[in-house]
Amino acid sequence: GCLCLANFALFVVTLSTIGGVGAERSAIEFEKKTHANNLEHKRVIDNNMIIMTHEVEKLRAELANAEKRARAAMVATAANPSKLTFLFVHLEVLT
Repeated sequence: GCLCLANFALFVVTLSTIGGVGAERSAIEFEKKTHANNLEHKRVIDNNMIIMTHEVEKLRAELANAEKRARAAMVATAANPSKLTFLFVHLEVLT
């Protein structure tokens, strides 16, 4: 789970009331474990960001391609209005 600052502070206060070298060692181990958990959490978040960035790039490319196809279809229709029926059928197949 997530170890928040308040939990850590409570842990340290509890250890300081117990006292002794064992308590200090436990505090150090707790900090090491918390640090390792935080590093793993950061690694997962970084990987997710990379995946999302790639997905956004794919979607942008798809959008640009769809816009180009739509512009080309409009130009073709303007040049030859008889292709209007073909354009609508073709666009329905694409969607």
